[in-house]
Amino acid sequence: TGGTASAALTVLSPPSISKSFSVNPVATNAPSVLTLTVSNPNSGTILAGVAVTDTYPAGLFNTSTPSPAITCSSGSSGIFTGGSGGGNTIGLSGGTLQPGGLCTITVNVSSSTDGSYLNTTGSVSSSNGGTGGTASATLNVGTPPSVTKTFGVSSLLQNQPTTLTLTITNSNANLVFSGLALTDNFPSGLQIYTTPNLSNTCGGVISSGGTAGQTSLVLSGATLAPSSSCQLQVNVTGISSGLKTNTTNAVTSTTGGTGNTASASITVTPSTDLAIRKTGSVNVNLNTPVTYTLQVWNNGPDNITGVSVSDIIPTALTSVSWSCVATGTADCDTTAGGSSATGTGNITMSNISLNIDTGPSTSADANYLIITVTATAPATAPTPNPITNTATVTAPASTNDPNGSNNSSSQS
Repeated sequence: TGGTASAALTVLSPPSISKSFSVNPVATNAPSVLTLTVSNPNSGTILAGVAVTDTYPAGLFNTSTPSPAITCSSGSSGIFTGGSGGGNTIGLSGGTLQPGGLCTITVNVSSSTDGSYLNTTGSVSSSNGGTGGTASATLNVGTPPSVTKTFGVSSLLQNQPTTLTLTITNSNANLVFSGLALTDNFPSGLQIYTTPNLSNTCGGVISSGGTAGQTSLVLSGATLAPSSSCQLQVNVTGISSGLKTNTTNAVTSTTGGTGNTASASITVTPSTDLAIRKTGSVNVNLNTPVTYTLQVWNNGPDNITGVSVSDIIPTALTSVSWSCVATGTADCDTTAGGSSATGTGNITMSNISLNIDTGPSTSADANYLIITVTATAPATAPTPNPITNTATVTAPASTNDPNGSNNSSSQS
């Protein structure tokens, strides 16, 4: 019987490698730091003869001041290769990596031509642990996306629609924008119109902006080819008056980086539903007094100054006089600063102030005018007979009155 023999087999893992670019995306001719990290995944054995070479894709180079550097963990070492200004390689040779140790090499790279540069290293190797894998990273080089913004008009009547157009541009000759995104939060009082008519040539996903009443337009996940533009367009409306300045967030792309913001302004002119009701004498004797009463009020949504009331009295009526009395915050004549006014003949008032009246829209309840007209009926039967008298209320030219059905009232 002979003896026994023993041997121990140590199984080693090869070195591992990772790669990154920072800054990424980067502008043309601007530096980005390329980083290679080579590590020893083994917990008890030193890896020797560690080496790797990274040759860049065409168009990518070390900068004129590449600042090559190598940093290794305690007890580990290696020789930096390549990394010369204007060159297109970087590498590590003769590396010794302690268990769990690593070496990191860095260099500044850039490109004068926009595009996406996929850079894959050669396989990392060692003399005692075998050959490991490769590492890849993509450097996106170019100009970030840009955005412009316009409204269809510079001045808009309240509650009426106009278009909002956002144009996104890719000015690069080679770089494709992916992950394109833009958020436009509207200022207070601006929202998507009842019929949005949203159009989108950018693709991606519109998560807000296609539904009436929404207050933002949000795009994400779009793609834009080089040397091209795309548009988002939607109908918007102003629900309150005043100057509305709308500024987007910065437009972004995962491959193109962060671009600009875009601003546009629109003036929303007031809107109000003015109403008038006329009552008074129906059947009167010849040569007797006639009385008409006008009620004038504002159903909103805005307070209005510069309202006009007109009542052209039929010529058959004589000795015409009228008086206006304001209730609440209404004003018969803002130029005179009075809550009352009087006159003779036809009524042609043009400086009326009417704040929003509370209560039902069919009646004057809190802030309104009462205009009383007195006259004398003709001494002989007029032609035509009966006499019809119509009074009207009119908003100033800068104000929208969407309901014209209650702007005049007649009495016979």
